[in-house]
Amino acid sequence: MNKVTTLSLLFLCLISFAKLSAQVLPQALIIGDTTFCPDDSVQLFVVPGTYPRYLWSTGDTTNDPTLFASAAGSYWVRVIDTAGNVGPMSPTRSISQITPPAKPRILGQAAFCKNGSTSLTASPGNMPKYRWSTLDSSASIQVSQPGNYSLVAIDINGCESVLSDPFSVVENPLPPRPVIMGDSAICEGDSALVGLLAPFYTSYNWSNGAGSQSIWVKMADSLRISVTDTNGCQSPLSAVFIVRESMRPPPPAIGGDTVFCEGDSLQLFGPMGQTSYLWSTGATTPTVWVQSSGAYALRVTNAVGCISPFSQPWRISELPVPAMPVISPFGPDSLHANSHARSYIWLYNGQPLADSSEIIPANQSGVYQVIALNESCISDTSAAFSFVKTSLGEKLSDEFAIYPNPAKDRLYILFPQKRELEIAVMDIQGKKIMQQRLLLDASGLGELKLEGLAQGYYFLRIGAAWKKFLVKE
Repeated sequence: MNKVTTLSLLFLCLISFAKLSAQVLPQALIIGDTTFCPDDSVQLFVVPGTYPRYLWSTGDTTNDPTLFASAAGSYWVRVIDTAGNVGPMSPTRSISQITPPAKPRILGQAAFCKNGSTSLTASPGNMPKYRWSTLDSSASIQVSQPGNYSLVAIDINGCESVLSDPFSVVENPLPPRPVIMGDSAICEGDSALVGLLAPFYTSYNWSNGAGSQSIWVKMADSLRISVTDTNGCQSPLSAVFIVRESMRPPPPAIGGDTVFCEGDSLQLFGPMGQTSYLWSTGATTPTVWVQSSGAYALRVTNAVGCISPFSQPWRISELPVPAMPVISPFGPDSLHANSHARSYIWLYNGQPLADSSEIIPANQSGVYQVIALNESCISDTSAAFSFVKTSLGEKLSDEFAIYPNPAKDRLYILFPQKRELEIAVMDIQGKKIMQQRLLLDASGLGELKLEGLAQGYYFLRIGAAWKKFLVKE
């Protein structure tokens, strides 16, 4: 090789060295996130990013100055120019995978009532964001539809947890609208039982604040009720149940007689127009026949079912039927009906006489009969008594008066037409126990002393006239 050739080669080497020195490539720099979420990746960027190709530590050669890394580790890169020159290795960039949030749970009521809702809450509830199957993102949501609900928890890095287990929510029907049963009318001072029939519920909510299945109502009221079942669902309100208060009838008035004859019966009457009747005898008719003495009472029920208080006692007495009287003479010209009674009917030759006393004067001969009466109780007619008048006796022109009656130790006789009297006192059997002449004062008043007379009834006779009086101690 000659000197020229050597110089030429040297020149060419110098040129090549100079050229080679001009193509020295820069050291690249990797920028980008250093963490990523599971099942995700991180994008790494090369600076400068103007080279046609890049050689990554992964072995990838790309014409994109970015790389998506989905594995934790240390990454570097070299730049490659168009001439194929490779630059120095960049500083390493370490990336790591973030631990994801724990699998969340859903807490809350798994059921709600029709037309209602329930609240569902994520646990743990401290994540910044959630993604529910409803597309809601808050920690708690309100749901009003039955179905399965789930969610994903998202941390501050945007990493998502695995999907929660499904949470099933059901919709419970409302209890049917209750129907109040019971009496819709109460009587003054009474009470009525109203309430619900089966089925039974967890709670009962009355409009008056009561909480039992049935309640006693003591005054007029308008009531409504709703019920709550074992699912906590409340029924619609019932229809209004109106309880009306009615006045009680006053104590009824009993009508009828107060006495009846032995062996007979007596009819008592209650007021007409009542719904029902209840006598103290147990009878339930508007009228009742009774056959014994005593006190009777009645209560009635009106059209709305209110029962009156009992009436005032209606006392009735049973009068004995007088025994058939026996006529006997009472002195020379009087007849006595030997029967205890209140009044008498005397017959003379079959015709009634005006005199109704126990002893009558017999002014004429003939056939006498008598009937004894205790008010309306009538004895059998006595046997006929034939009387023969033997003496007209003394006939008084005017009736006399006696007092006091009953008497105790003396009896006053007033006979204005007389100044002197012949008097006789008979016992109840017609036996004469006293006879005397009595002087009257100027006014016709005389005094008869009764010492020695036992208590009982007596007859005072003046001529053919008689007066009955009672001596009491």
